[in-house]
Amino acid sequence: MHARLVPHEFYLKAFAEAAVGMGLVGMDGKWITVNASLCSLLGYSEAELVTMSWREVTHPDDIGAEFALARTLFEGKASSYSIRKRCLRPDQSTVDVLVHVTMSRSDETASTFFIVQLLDLPRTIEEEAERRQRERIRLLVENVSDAFIGMDEDGYITEWNRQAERILQWRADEVIGREMAPLLVPLRFRERHHLGMQRFLRTGQATIINKPVELPLLRKDGAEIQTEMTIGAARHLGRYHFATFVRDISERKDLERQLHRQARHDHLTGLPNRLEFMRRLDQQIAALDQHSCEGALALMFIDLDGFKQVNDLLGHQEGDRVLLAFAAALAGCVRPTDVAARLAGDEFVICLPGLDDADNVAAAVARRVLAAARAASGAAAPVSASIGIAVHARGLTADQLIRQADVAMYTAKQGGKNQFAFYRAQGQSLA
Repeated sequence: MHARLVPHEFYLKAFAEAAVGMGLVGMDGKWITVNASLCSLLGYSEAELVTMSWREVTHPDDIGAEFALARTLFEGKASSYSIRKRCLRPDQSTVDVLVHVTMSRSDETASTFFIVQLLDLPRTIEEEAERRQRERIRLLVENVSDAFIGMDEDGYITEWNRQAERILQWRADEVIGREMAPLLVPLRFRERHHLGMQRFLRTGQATIINKPVELPLLRKDGAEIQTEMTIGAARHLGRYHFATFVRDISERKDLERQLHRQARHDHLTGLPNRLEFMRRLDQQIAALDQHSCEGALALMFIDLDGFKQVNDLLGHQEGDRVLLAFAAALAGCVRPTDVAARLAGDEFVICLPGLDDADNVAAAVARRVLAAARAASGAAAPVSASIGIAVHARGLTADQLIRQADVAMYTAKQGGKNQFAFYRAQGQSLA
């Protein structure tokens, strides 16, 4: 037969490995048994404590208050009590504890005793404060408007909030514990990412830590999105941990590109406007002056003849149609390296760089442009074009070259329209 276990032995087995300080106290006030956590808390060995009473480890000023509570257990007025008190260690230093005591009333074969739990109050308060702080941080991270991604120094994802799920389309349970780079970093940037991580782990130096940077990231569907991110790094227990806040700026970048295009392109035809054309023409002239490109550069100034009558007779809607049709036809008149633009109203220009035979090539383009102008007009109000051509000579500015082509254009218009003329230093030649 197995020996019958007395009740306190059941408790001993139950809390022997408990993290909380626990013990049993007999009716004589002496410790019957204690666990390791209680010994560590009070600074006594188990052998020492079982020879002592609870009074010996209680600060004298706190004995009276606890004894009054213990009396309520004796008298059956309460089943348990809790009290905050000071306990004495062997060196007479004190530790603040929260004590919870329950009386065990056993049957006739076993004695009555007290079940005592002691919590290190400062540590308990500290742990609770830390828990609340962690909870506050979790709530903040979970509810910020930016995506939050945590990563360890091995490159594996450790944190992923709701905004990260929304922006990058991965659920947290799909990515936490997986390597970040293959999931989020576009292939063309991965080597740079790995080299940057290695350099930071080796030196602690990085150019993008704690600075907003714009970088693309991959979504779950493989599409790239433009993001602005701020990466923080902290060292804890000998290892780096990275916290990245990510903002999707795709719409902003699209708007910036749209505004940039609107600022440099004609709102009706979509061709480069005067500002953009002058920028490109200045670049071409600078390259010629620096001998960094080959061939000559010709500039063509185009004015649509009869366009005013289209607006006056048929209205601006028909005028816009003619401009759109002519602008679209210009694309078939020039090479991909040429630049066609609308200066204003019915005035257009074309920059023809890299010409080996400037006069003949420019003349061939001009004939195509004349045909495009006629094709864009309507029968009720026919339209043609007068074209002036100037070939760049060293020392000419963009403005001077445009003025020369403009002069040649008026020569063509005065010669009967629907033709082109070259600017010559001693006059213009018609064709």
